[in-house]
Amino acid sequence: MKSLIQTGVIGDYSHVEGGIHYSNYKIPMAPKIAPEELNRALNKLESLPTDRIPEISTLPSSSRMPFSPNYLFVGRQQDLIRIVKALKGGQTSAVSQIVAVTGIGGVDKTQLACEFVHRYGQYFAGGVYWLNFEDPKAVPARANALV
Repeated sequence: MKSLIQTGVIGDYSHVEGGIHYSNYKIPMAPKIAPEELNRALNKLESLPTDRIPEISTLPSSSRMPFSPNYLFVGRQQDLIRIVKALKGGQTSAVSQIVAVTGIGGVDKTQLACEFVHRYGQYFAGGVYWLNFEDPKAVPARANALV
């Protein structure tokens, strides 16, 4: 059994243009996890729905999300489904998958990412960690601060 858990990272990075971009990213190995805890996390991730949009839910306690749910959010269901399918990628034990929501300013990239987090974050047992990509040079320090 692999000792790796899929990690989803979402951010808005205004310097990349067009659609949703996908890329693989290796993350440092996490501390050893008890096999039963790993199995629970993998089962939770495996239950990540790709055919429906879940209700807004509480995030795992280790999460770091600076934005509250927006209960007035409407539309963009197809975009949410595209994001979850890209993150799940047909597998539940990938090292990591990144989805970046990109586009010109004012098209609600951040709001779409927030909506995804508050609806699908419950399936990421290790937590959801929000990274702001506004200043590309600051990203490594911000990522290290999450660990």
